[in-house]
Amino acid sequence: MASFRDTGLSAEFLSDTHSALVDYFDDTPTDIQRAAIPRMLARENIILGSETGSGKTLAYTLPL
Repeated sequence: MASFRDTGLSAEFLSDTHSALVDYFDDTPTDIQRAAIPRMLARENIILGSETGSGKTLAYTLPL
């Protein structure tokens, strides 16, 4: 997945927040976000572990 548009997040959500994601994160999900977001959207149970600043918080909250 090359951008947040490829994550499976809803088009409505992305239309409202995409510019903010691009402004702050260059539209490129981190490794942890690429791994987590599709699984969260599929309603899988997951546990994430990664270093500080890797994007875990967004990986958990964007699918919500």
